[in-house]
Amino acid sequence: MAGLSMSSLAISSDEVKDFICSSCEEQANAEFYCKTCLKLYCGKCIQLHDKWFKKHSAYGRNDIKTWPVSKEVEEFLLKCEAHKDHKIEMLCDDHSQLCCTKCAFNNHSQCSKVTQISELTNSQPTGLEGLSVELETVMGEIKTLQISQEASIQSLQRTYKEHREVMIEQMCGNLNTYIDECDNNSVGSSGGNEQYLKEEMCRSVLSIVNEFDNITAKELNEMKDEVISIKGSVTSSVHKCTSLHSDLLQLLEIVQKIGDNKELCLIASIKCKHIIQQALTLLGKSGKVFKVQGKSEYNVRIPSDSVTCGISGICALPDGQVLVTDYNNKRVKLLSQQYQVVSHWDVNAYPQAICLITPSEVAVAVYTSYIHEVQFITVNQVKLVLGRKFQLQHECTGIVHHQGDIFVTCGKELYKYTLSGKLICRLYEDLDYNTGFIF
Repeated sequence: MAGLSMSSLAISSDEVKDFICSSCEEQANAEFYCKTCLKLYCGKCIQLHDKWFKKHSAYGRNDIKTWPVSKEVEEFLLKCEAHKDHKIEMLCDDHSQLCCTKCAFNNHSQCSKVTQISELTNSQPTGLEGLSVELETVMGEIKTLQISQEASIQSLQRTYKEHREVMIEQMCGNLNTYIDECDNNSVGSSGGNEQYLKEEMCRSVLSIVNEFDNITAKELNEMKDEVISIKGSVTSSVHKCTSLHSDLLQLLEIVQKIGDNKELCLIASIKCKHIIQQALTLLGKSGKVFKVQGKSEYNVRIPSDSVTCGISGICALPDGQVLVTDYNNKRVKLLSQQYQVVSHWDVNAYPQAICLITPSEVAVAVYTSYIHEVQFITVNQVKLVLGRKFQLQHECTGIVHHQGDIFVTCGKELYKYTLSGKLICRLYEDLDYNTGFIF
């Protein structure tokens, strides 16, 4: 189905005369519906109706589900997203897609089953029970995601500003230190030497300033480009959240007003499921069901372990071997394809998490109260070889590698590093954080 868009559909009675009085010439907004007369009445005409037809039951907007579907809602539900001048008439089972005759001819002629909507109302559930609750739940999650992403943008901008200020402070500190040293060296010098030292100091200061300007400009430009790139991606996601939230809200209003027209209920149900799936995808929920086909338990304790194992991280290699981090024993263990421990490496702190860098290299986040490091380990056949490592200025409880960059979390903050250990930026900070880990 093409991208769902309902921005042009106004359903609320405060915005549009979605139901028009059947009796008066003023085309007033209808406030009541009589099932016996099959007519709509405004507040003025209903008084005359009740006077003439005392045994008829009129339903107000509080019982709008008993009303007929408004023209605007009916037109929206029946309009094909791809071909605006065609009505939805069929459902393609192969693609779970609503389509008009043109869609069916152009895109689904080779599909195994394309069925008329009118034929499906007896074989498929057309009720909308439960959809309201599901729509409201997803709306809440989308709104929460949007707020979180907007906070990420603010955190990113703060990080850039802080990093820029730190670099400027470093430059000022270096310059002041150098000037003090020059002043100390010039004490007791003769007039000629003093003048020479002052000139030399000026040249050196200018050289330092120029060098720092070049380095600072380069680093700041690199960081600025990174910030712009990340901000653009997050902003795009925020816009998707806003659009989806609006669509979900309007579908919720439709579900609450649609009445008991079976064909329209079926179409609304299918459209609701499509938009909910889009929302779940944005939320990172695939919506797919996985079935557990079996479970096996393996013992990864080795004779030299001093305490019971505490597995804090796991990483599968492409060749079928598996690496696990044993938090309690401060060890990284290599398991064979049969899940037997074939090698291990003792690390100098508690290993928290592990991620794959290359088919044979992993990165491990380790920390104690005084050690915060990312350590790289290479798997050489059945041996573990310690590689490079870099220090962090914060705790590290989670780590992920993506497209040549490393993302590290300390629980309340998310940082982005290069593989060499250079801090690119702080991506996010949870100011309301109490406990728990991001990963």
